[in-house]
Amino acid sequence: MLDNLHMKPGDNISTYNINFMYYASQLGWENSVLCYRYYQGLPNWIQDPIATQEQGKPTLFQNMYTFTMTIDHCYWKQDCKRYHTKQVEKETLESYF
Repeated sequence: MLDNLHMKPGDNISTYNINFMYYASQLGWENSVLCYRYYQGLPNWIQDPIATQEQGKPTLFQNMYTFTMTIDHCYWKQDCKRYHTKQVEKETLESYF
């Protein structure tokens, strides 16, 4: 079931979390397996900051879940800023022509 569960491009972490928790609640896996499976379904842009932490990857599912939410929030916040910057640049260029 969870072998094919992964975060799809353009999704935010909430969608992945809902799907993961639905299946995980039915399987009754222990903490370490949940942590491993959850991490495996994440895209590289979330896995990389987790894997490169000085203290290593979280070993408790709740810590992994919380840290992942923080990374996802920061990513989408930056994505929003990039979008608005591009819009301003586009409008500025259009005003010259």
